[in-house]
Amino acid sequence: MIDSCDNVTLEEEAKVEEVTMQLEKTREVSSTHAKVENLITEKYDDQGKLELKILLDHLKYAFLEEDCKKLVIISSALSQIEEYRLLKVLKANQGL
Repeated sequence: MIDSCDNVTLEEEAKVEEVTMQLEKTREVSSTHAKVENLITEKYDDQGKLELKILLDHLKYAFLEEDCKKLVIISSALSQIEEYRLLKVLKANQGL
């Protein structure tokens, strides 16, 4: 591995440069420059249902009340017990 850079062809070097440039473009955006879209939960259609958006794979919707009107977004990696406990704390502290 020490001398592996000596054996790189021009084509491989160009590919490495291209990938490096792509990685530079996709750097993480700082929170001060990130665009954030607010989730409006008061948007109801004629039947009174919320308009839900597709979430990233690591997130999911959970409801604080059984009438499906108080919506929160939580991690989908939580176990059922962790989710239950989190929702219990959120319900106890809603409106504070």
